[in-house]
Amino acid sequence: MRAKQDGTGGTKYVIEGHAATFNRLSKNLGGFVEDVAPTAFDRTLGDKPDTRALLNHDPNLILGRTRSGTLRLAKDSTGLPYEIDSPDTTYARDLVVSMERKDITQSSFGFYVVGEEWGMTSEGFPKRTLTAVSIHDGDVSPVTYPAYDDSDAGLAGRAFRSLAAMKGVDASLVEAAAADGTLGALILDEIDTRDLD
Repeated sequence: MRAKQDGTGGTKYVIEGHAATFNRLSKNLGGFVEDVAPTAFDRTLGDKPDTRALLNHDPNLILGRTRSGTLRLAKDSTGLPYEIDSPDTTYARDLVVSMERKDITQSSFGFYVVGEEWGMTSEGFPKRTLTAVSIHDGDVSPVTYPAYDDSDAGLAGRAFRSLAAMKGVDASLVEAAAADGTLGALILDEIDTRDLD
């Protein structure tokens, strides 16, 4: 992620980066890790989503929007690149300073899950792969603390509800399995889910 002058000779900046990168594992999101499949943005980008650019996912700190043309999104071989025409606001100028100092160097995205697959990493740790997401009414954000080294993703609670629905159990039981280290067994159907109710 970087900020660059927009070429008009003024002090406006274009903030750019990758909000998501493909096939990279997140940090531990509370008992599982996550990655983004190269197919994840195909449909949502084709639908021309109304997506916001926010600072640290804060809706009070809007940097741009696809509908107004101040945020541009695409897909490339790395992931989901974005460009934001930075507004002339105090928080945007502060962000540019933080980026120039390399205090903020990473990005994130807010999304809705459309398709996912659960499995295990090669080390045997539970993993969710996002195969399709919607970023309509979602966001891309320069962030201080990403869940991915390269980018960030959704909240663990949403993932647990999704997995619970797939397995036909209460989300609190999935959260408990993540906390006690048995989430992998649940994903691999090594636990009889009837015993969890």
